[in-house]
Amino acid sequence: MIEKEPGWYRDPAPANQQSPTTKRYWDGQQWTTQVRAASRQERTAWQHEIAQEQREHFALAMSAPAQPGVGLATALRSPGVVSRDYTPDGYLLAGWWSRAGALAIDWLLTTILGVVLGWRYVTGLARGFSDYSTQVSQAMAAGTQPPTADALGSQLLPSLIGLSVVMWGVKLVYTVGFLKAFQATPGKFMLGLEVRLRERPGTLSWGTVLVRWLIQNIGALVGLVPVVGLLGSFYPLLNYLWPLWDGKRQALHDKVAGTNVVRRGG
Repeated sequence: MIEKEPGWYRDPAPANQQSPTTKRYWDGQQWTTQVRAASRQERTAWQHEIAQEQREHFALAMSAPAQPGVGLATALRSPGVVSRDYTPDGYLLAGWWSRAGALAIDWLLTTILGVVLGWRYVTGLARGFSDYSTQVSQAMAAGTQPPTADALGSQLLPSLIGLSVVMWGVKLVYTVGFLKAFQATPGKFMLGLEVRLRERPGTLSWGTVLVRWLIQNIGALVGLVPVVGLLGSFYPLLNYLWPLWDGKRQALHDKVAGTNVVRRGG
């Protein structure tokens, strides 16, 4: 072992080899039993170190001569490497909760943008409900037949269509634009994630980001079709849960587009 000064270092035997959270004291000759919690900054730095070690191990496994009875999958699992956690070239894949967090942030941002840009339709909806309520109150006071729910629907329909068009336009431009320019939406940026091609590094093409967005949102489009609309309503949930059991940690839209969400810089 390379000699180093006594001090606190990344724990060589943590509870979780892929995500160490403790450091251990080295007395100059051997590891001691003294262990303490690592800081967030240290844990983040270790994640990058582990990812780099994985890439180096992958390159070594690929360049080493074939050994009888030892396959590539066996080589990649040693030491302590879980292939499901990495792309084929050794980049650390994002966890499900971090992806869910990024999705929530992006949903919030696109909703705010959609409401701001479609404010005229929002106020139109509010005005429609207010007018309908007034008409119902006046009809009840006068003892006449109040307006029907169909009348309310007809009154709100133009504003609903307008707001829907704005919302979908914002989602399309926001997601496709950021992924093409930066390979990450603001939500993914905030949580240290990015989208990349699974099999090789490089920028995402327009075709890739457009197909990825379409498959990601196809459930909402299918939901507009009679009869099959109910099935379409289950698709978004299935799509976003898929990485939990998928061997490549891909959602369905990742599989079609050939992408993976990875740790940024990892």
